[in-house]
Parts: sequence; structure tokens; C-alpha cells
Amino acid sequence: MWYILALVLILETNKPEILVNMSVVFQTEEHCNNFIKTYKSAMLTQFKLDHPNMHLKHYVCVDNETGREIQQQLYGVGDRDSVNKS
Repeated sequence: MWYILALVLILETNKPEILVNMSVVFQTEEHCNNFIKTYKSAMLTQFKLDHPNMHLKHYVCVDNETGREIQQQLYGVGDRDSVNKS
């Protein structure tokens, strides 16, 4: 399964965060990337409305394993509660 992950910076602290959209799941990376390509403009607009205190750096498609690896690099090994789900 593939998910859309948003790499963001919190504006007040310049701290990196990740947001995972768990409401949309894709069977392949290709389907996920095509979704981002098709809806990127609308996604950016909605992100700004939903998260005015954050700066979006990048959308990326990740599978479960890659998402956990990114989480560990940002927050340290074993800190599973730090990923924000939107």
C-alpha cells in the first residue's frame, strides 16, 4: 500500500514534520504519483487552508516501510507516535 506523505516545516520553529494522508490509499506507486500529478494544485490550495502555520516542502508517495524509515530519521528510532495523520 502507498500513501501520500507531506514534508513540511512548522513556521514558528522551522522544525520539520511529516503529515500522512491516511484517507487515500493506493495499490501502486504509479497510481499514487499520478494522483499527485493530477491534483497537486488543489492539494496545495487545501493544504494552505488546513495548515496555515506550516510550509509545504514536498509531497511524496511512500509505502509502509519507507514511511517508517523517514519517521525514524526525523524523530528517532521507536518514536512511532510522532507521525501526524491528516
